[in-house]
Amino acid sequence: MVAPSVLSMDANTSWARLDATLQERGLAGLVRYAEPTDVEDQGADLGRCPSEEEARALLPESYRRFVAAYRCPAIEPWGLVDAEDEDTEDDDAEDEDPNERIGDAVSFFEFLPYHRMRRATGTMGHPGRLWVDVRAERERGEYRWEFVMFAAFDAAEGCGWAFWPGADESDGTDEPQVWYVEDSLPEHQVGTFAEWLEGMVAKTLTGLASIGLVDSGLVDSGLVDSAD
Repeated sequence: MVAPSVLSMDANTSWARLDATLQERGLAGLVRYAEPTDVEDQGADLGRCPSEEEARALLPESYRRFVAAYRCPAIEPWGLVDAEDEDTEDDDAEDEDPNERIGDAVSFFEFLPYHRMRRATGTMGHPGRLWVDVRAERERGEYRWEFVMFAAFDAAEGCGWAFWPGADESDGTDEPQVWYVEDSLPEHQVGTFAEWLEGMVAKTLTGLASIGLVDSGLVDSGLVDSAD
């Protein structure tokens, strides 16, 4: 769960700190930005998925503000170094491969544009219910969407994070909570969007600090576990 020091954190402020650090250290290539309205597969079947209106209705205001400012970012460890520039005759070159070092230290995750958000949510089951029943309700248009997956570390396998307002445990706020999703099912509550994102920022900076690419003094390591 979330450390007390992050309770008042603003999501936009957290990402701005990460962005500024990456820019300063020449690591801006670690981040790829997509537009929220990007569509990767025009022919995808969204018949058993939430409509864009249904998906948007489950997104908290803090998320909306973030996407308005930063679109849909993705941390891509392999995007920092062009493999074509890594030719070397050193027998120990494998140990010096920047992509490998960064890939071992920094975890991939991405914010999903609305189209992919709908597709990912449509593959999710409903905790405590049989998939065959849930699927039948969705096919008949009778299912009430209660959660939406907004970010992933493996969208193809249904792994990432979702907002599930109706299942939130009380934390003294009205802010919808982020839930950790594994194998297409919400597993446990993480915290507010701002708390989750600060944990992801801390995890990314901690990974970069572990291989000497950023100053370890920039990281509050106590926040790393707040993202999972």
